[in-house]
Amino acid sequence: MNDLPESFKKQGRWKYQYIFAPNLKNADSIQISTNQPSVEQIIGMNPDLCFTMDKSTVELLEGSGIPVIYLSWVDDNDVKDLMTLLGEVYNKEEQASEYLTYFDNTIHQISTIAETIPDNERKKILYLSYKSMSVPHKIADWWITKAGGISVSNVSRPTESLETDPEQINQWNPDVIIVSSESDITGILNDIQFSEITAVKNKAIYNGPFGAHIWANRGIELPLMVMWTAKTVYPDKFKEIDLESEISDFYENFFGYRITKDQINEILSGKAKI
Repeated sequence: MNDLPESFKKQGRWKYQYIFAPNLKNADSIQISTNQPSVEQIIGMNPDLCFTMDKSTVELLEGSGIPVIYLSWVDDNDVKDLMTLLGEVYNKEEQASEYLTYFDNTIHQISTIAETIPDNERKKILYLSYKSMSVPHKIADWWITKAGGISVSNVSRPTESLETDPEQINQWNPDVIIVSSESDITGILNDIQFSEITAVKNKAIYNGPFGAHIWANRGIELPLMVMWTAKTVYPDKFKEIDLESEISDFYENFFGYRITKDQINEILSGKAKI
């Protein structure tokens, strides 16, 4: 077990990592100044196994004789393989199976309602990192579609992240923009290059939730992101879904943590700070 990288901690945004796993506070950070893992520290920890989502780290660790598993998560089909694998590694096969059942049932529930939305009422949605001017993860195309939206960034791409620019975003003209940082909302609204975009005119720009991870990115909270997006974009269609109750049950079942109403509101705001 290792602490979050220093580059993450400096962001001050990963509060719930320490709430859900307080033992992280007593662990060492194994990232050096170049953002690479410290092989020397890892060797000293004598781990049975390391996980990474970075291919270059696989080569670095394997070259030092450290057992490593590369976790590749590009789309929803990878969820089953990864959760099954992690269940086997941690001897938690039953819990992994329960999560996969929850995942399938939740997505089916939302998709069934989303399918009733007429094509001419479906919103064009963009998940955007304003600072890097990119769509950070391809998985956004999936959760936007499952929530009943039209992902304007659902185009062929050579990499996980899709770089874009104001001209392209104006051509897409999204009805809704979802970001993962409150400062991005201010930046977009104050950027004259975006003033004619429908989402900007209607102030339909939303900061996505942030719990153990940014819900919109690759992570265990993705089913909650689909649910939140559906209720945010189509409140009348999904009014029967009690999002707060769903969130409470989710963290209790899969994190073993009984979350409070204030914590739910903080996660939904996406503004939790350490």
